[in-house]
Amino acid sequence: MGPVAPVQVKYGYELTVTEDERDALADMLGTC
Repeated sequence: MGPVAPVQVKYGYELTVTEDERDALADMLGTC
């Protein structure tokens, strides 16, 4: 997992992440 902003930004984050990383993030946060 690359550098990610605090989870506080929820899904409004505008990060440069790969689809995989985004998927992993969604998994961690519990896909809504």
